[in-house]
Amino acid sequence: FRDEPTPVLTALRFQAIVAEADHTCALTADEQVWCWGDNLNEQLGPGTGTPSGFSSVPVRVLLPPL
Repeated sequence: FRDEPTPVLTALRFQAIVAEADHTCALTADEQVWCWGDNLNEQLGPGTGTPSGFSSVPVRVLLPPL
């Protein structure tokens, strides 16, 4: 658990951002979802588990079709 916000350096431009307790997700103008932060329970999307359980860079989350 981190008490301070973590700066994220990226060239991505977001139109909406949602922050949870341990991870953040954002939506780009072309409707791609990118998330970063805690990933111990695959909060960054299925199959994106990282050995450290944390990503300080945005990871693209592929959503199933509606």
